[in-house]
Formats: sequence, structure tokens, C-alpha cells
Amino acid sequence: MTKQHFILLIIIFTVLCLVIPKGIKHYKFKQLLSCLNQNDFEKFFSLADSRLTKLLFQPYNLEYLKLNALLMKQDAKAIDTQFDKLLRFKLTKIQKADLLSKAFSYYLKTTNKQKCQSLLKEIQLLDDPSLTKEAQKMYAIILEGNTNYIQETEEKLKTANKEEKTYLSYLLAIQYKNLKDKQKSKELKV
Repeated sequence: MTKQHFILLIIIFTVLCLVIPKGIKHYKFKQLLSCLNQNDFEKFFSLADSRLTKLLFQPYNLEYLKLNALLMKQDAKAIDTQFDKLLRFKLTKIQKADLLSKAFSYYLKTTNKQKCQSLLKEIQLLDDPSLTKEAQKMYAIILEGNTNYIQETEEKLKTANKEEKTYLSYLLAIQYKNLKDKQKSKELKV
């Protein structure tokens, strides 16, 4: 075997090792998303738990995808277990902030005060003042019935974009509901 043949074999081998797994990974990901789009959770979890899928995807990313499936499925007990599992991973600051925010939002919706208090403490440890402030505000409004943010929220609403307006209107509606002002609360419901 000549030196040129050897180099050619190495190039071919390298290309095959890089291209084929990427193609298979892309195909598997599309399969998983297709299952979610069709609400075929049984097939999704079967694919997600297969050996090939576990080889192709990083454990955290695969478990995060499973969390999203469980949230769609609305399986409360499994969601609790999955959040606990994900929070045990060694995470980057960005991953941790994202996961804590997602968990906090979920437990706010389910009005689980104990879980929210625990998550709020973890959010404070991230040393992200804006995230901490927003989480504290949401906790106060949604779980404690606080109405101290009405003026601030109305001011922000004046310059907010469409997505922000929806969120801010929601917070205002809750605060007016907390004030027992049913009329204003109904007007703001989105």
C-alpha cells in the first residue's frame, strides 16, 4: 500500500465517521419530533430509550427532550421525576438557568408553592439579578396574591412588543383578580 492510498483511506474513514453519524442523528431527531407532533408518546419514548438514540445524543439533551414530551403529555408525577433527574446533571450556567426557569414556570402554573420556593432559592444562587427579580415578582403575584406591581406592569405594557404584551397583560389580569376587580381582570385576559 502506497502512502497516497493510506492517506486516501484515512480521509475516507474520517469522512464516514463524521458524516454517517450526523445523518443518522438528524434522522433520529426528526423521528422523535414527528412522534411529538403526532402526540405518539408511546413511540416517542420507545425511540428515545433505544440504544442507538442513547449513543447518538448526549444524556442531558435526550432527557430534556423527554421532559418536553412529558410536559405535552401532562404526566405530573413523571414531570416531577424528570425535573429532579435533570437538576442532578452537571450543567452550564445557561442550561441551569433555562431548566430552573422552565421548572419554576411549570410549578407556578400548578400552584405548587413548596416547589416554587425551593426553585426560587436555586435561581437566586445563579447570581442573575434580572432572572431572580422576575421569578420573585411572578411568585409574589401568582402564589401570594400580591398587587404591588400593577403600576410597573402598566408602564412596561405601553412600550412592549406583542409577545411581551401578552405576558404583561396576563400578570396584570392576575393582579386585578387579586384586587377582586373582576371587570379589569376580564378586560386583560388574553
